[in-house]
Amino acid sequence: HDYLGLYEALIRERREAGYPPFKRLVNVLLSGEKRTSVMEASHEAASRLEGGPWELLGPTDCAVERLQNRWRRHLLLKLPPDESARPVQIRLLGFNPKGVQVAVDVDPYTLL
Repeated sequence: HDYLGLYEALIRERREAGYPPFKRLVNVLLSGEKRTSVMEASHEAASRLEGGPWELLGPTDCAVERLQNRWRRHLLLKLPPDESARPVQIRLLGFNPKGVQVAVDVDPYTLL
């Protein structure tokens, strides 16, 4: 029944790991029917996003790697809490890999 102790432990973990509310998250999800196309597109997306004002994690397979017959990979970006996600969108402008759907989720509710 120590809710305050639980809160303090969880908030400390989030601060150390760089998760909200101490960082802002952007999840870039790539999916497609061909695994090789999704793999290649995820590496291209990573190269476009390198060097920004964020920490880039991935690309890596999603926790649910295949859903509705589509392969899935994602990249996670950790931005300062007051940073706009607009630079992410600008770097991905014109990125339209053939056979791969790209979705950008700012402040995602879940990473599954």
